[in-house]
Amino acid sequence: MEKQLPLLMTATTTAPETTVKRVNFASPGRWLRALVAALACATPFTAVADDWDMAMQQALRLDANGYTFLAIQQLESLSESYPDILRLKLELAALYLKVDQPDTAERYITEVLEDPNLPVKVRINAQMLQLNIQTAQSASQRQALTTLALTSGYEADREDAFVQVSAAARLTQAMSTLDFGGRPVPTQAILNVAGLVKQEFEPEDRPGLINVEAGLAAGGDRMRLSGGMGYQVSTDVDGPLLFLDNRWRASDWTWTLSNHWLYHGDGWNQSHRLSVQKNMTQRWRIQGFGRYRWLTDNDRDRDQRELGLGQTLVWQQWRWQSDIDYDLDGEYWAVDTGLDFRLNERWRLGTAIGTEDLENTADNWYSEVSVRWTH
Repeated sequence: MEKQLPLLMTATTTAPETTVKRVNFASPGRWLRALVAALACATPFTAVADDWDMAMQQALRLDANGYTFLAIQQLESLSESYPDILRLKLELAALYLKVDQPDTAERYITEVLEDPNLPVKVRINAQMLQLNIQTAQSASQRQALTTLALTSGYEADREDAFVQVSAAARLTQAMSTLDFGGRPVPTQAILNVAGLVKQEFEPEDRPGLINVEAGLAAGGDRMRLSGGMGYQVSTDVDGPLLFLDNRWRASDWTWTLSNHWLYHGDGWNQSHRLSVQKNMTQRWRIQGFGRYRWLTDNDRDRDQRELGLGQTLVWQQWRWQSDIDYDLDGEYWAVDTGLDFRLNERWRLGTAIGTEDLENTADNWYSEVSVRWTH
């Protein structure tokens, strides 16, 4: 009898028919010879069933440990050796769907459903899997996120009020899943567009910026690597740019390393930031970070080094975020804190206050209010 295995069903197999002759059980010799003959007929089928069954379980354990492509290779080999075992085709359909190959999954699930002797429960479960496969075939797996914000505030060091309009959009398109040492690695094409216009009133000035980036991302929730190139146009610095971002996640910890380079007439501006985030509870997380910047301006190079600590607390519709960082070169502290309220799924209201020099707050502080829309 086949063992119960983890997917959706148990496919049936039929043992070869055995002709049993009438035996005179009054004769012990004849009874023993009949038992030996029956065991001889049954043993080959049992061994065959155990062979594919045990090998399939080993393949499924590989998948459970993250080696989905290795599991597929083993099941493919088994299916070639045992083409009549529908259970193998069913598992292959599920695994190919898992690695974003729905067309191949459709081929296997179709072979399963073509069997006219498929048990009713097995057929129902197989049809449910087929619906998931067809959904994956029709889905574009394209996602977009757009944010618009209107901010107004006051900067004490400039003795100036301002109004700022900013926008950002992120578009991702799912691509092929890569085979990385037997592990599936999803990949995406990414496009980031961001821009802002700031109106300052005294003196009148209108700085602005537009940033466009395009690249590729590979990985999942635990580890993700993304990189690409783009171009920046602003009132201060124009030029092509490169970016390379890495993220590692383990349990409640998240490590992020971001690297950005921008080339202009005087050389390369660089920015490197390493952050470590810890989820203390479902609502509260803390973050530590270090940042290094290298700026080239009018043939004069200068660097900036900062260390910082931040926290974010979410409670119902409210979110409170605060950061404190220390400039290692200027030897001063900067602090900012903000609170925002979620009106609904799309809209948020926020306010923030901060200073770039904690020892000189009289003429070095800012405050702002904002309304933000996200879709």
